[in-house]
Amino acid sequence: MSNISSYDQTCAEEFQAAMKDYFDGNTKDYDTALQTFIDKVKTKHPEIEG
Repeated sequence: MSNISSYDQTCAEEFQAAMKDYFDGNTKDYDTALQTFIDKVKTKHPEIEG
């Protein structure tokens, strides 16, 4: 599977890291893990809105 955009790899890596922390019990809940993912992507790619 190829990347559709230049953001795909960063998003996939950050999502996997956030969910791993959640599944390993290092994050309090799903919403916190999801917000961590969003914050890290926004930090690395501030030009992404949403």
